[in-house]
Amino acid sequence: MAEPAGSMAADDGVEEAVLGFLAGDVIPPEEARALDEDRDLLSSGVLNSLTLAHLVVFLEERFQLRVEPREFEPENFRSLRAIAAFVRNKRAPR
Repeated sequence: MAEPAGSMAADDGVEEAVLGFLAGDVIPPEEARALDEDRDLLSSGVLNSLTLAHLVVFLEERFQLRVEPREFEPENFRSLRAIAAFVRNKRAPR
């Protein structure tokens, strides 16, 4: 079942960690708090090539995962929801 708009899908801290990164390094904190989880972070300019590279380093360090070159696809980083789903998928037992 789909989550209602504006709700966080899981209580594992992924969205909060990404928002904290964005608020600390990319956009003003008040703008980060107002981000909708489906907002297109790429087309809106929140993420660009440099900030995306910093985000990937943050995700790798914070969640102890490795982002492979083939995973640098826009759909994995387009929105807060997409980033959280990507991280959860990478962390899922194989």
